[in-house]
Amino acid sequence: MKKIAVIGAGSWGTALAQRLSDKGHRVHLWGHRQEHVEEIEKKRENTTYLPGYRLNENLTVSADIKETVSGIKTIVMVVPSHVFRSVFQQIIPFLESSTIIGSATKGIENNTLKTMTQVMDEELFAAGLYNPLGVLSGPSFAKEVADWPRNAQATIVMNGVRIDAFSAGSELRGLTFGAWRPTWIVLDDVESSARVLSSNYREGLVEWMNEVIENLGNGYTNID
Repeated sequence: MKKIAVIGAGSWGTALAQRLSDKGHRVHLWGHRQEHVEEIEKKRENTTYLPGYRLNENLTVSADIKETVSGIKTIVMVVPSHVFRSVFQQIIPFLESSTIIGSATKGIENNTLKTMTQVMDEELFAAGLYNPLGVLSGPSFAKEVADWPRNAQATIVMNGVRIDAFSAGSELRGLTFGAWRPTWIVLDDVESSARVLSSNYREGLVEWMNEVIENLGNGYTNID
């Protein structure tokens, strides 16, 4: 069992926190509004952003960012891109050097056009830190992840580590890629949200992801 912090108590953050707690991890979910956090704790449900899903007992919610991330080895950032940098700056003083930080936030920073990984890297460098970073991508929707495994999806990270999770019906786990893999693959909005509502189309998209994207590289490409 690991202690994992999920930063952002919207629908996507709550779904990821619930999924991780399903696997037996002790998950700390952070929300920025005290009244929202208190409501979630009282009802054991995020009725505002993800109604209909009762939260596991090993999932706690807090509006205290220090309390949420202190001593944590894995952090998942799921706050909106326009506040990502300011929230991440609040986390930095409490980071341990070995803490792995992943971003599941969609979009880029409005004023700089930087990705969330670039924002984290920039802020960590300014603080003299070099924590390992990752990016969690889709195609997935919050309710589909919360409904796992009934609505299984493929989810990938882009940092030299692959998340081989929902489509395999297994736990959220990392598999290290070999050295000959591309260093960075960015996929954003490969299809419209309307089209991927079709289960048949989603299956085709996942098949394309597995057969094409997973095999990018040359004859020396190795996937462990």
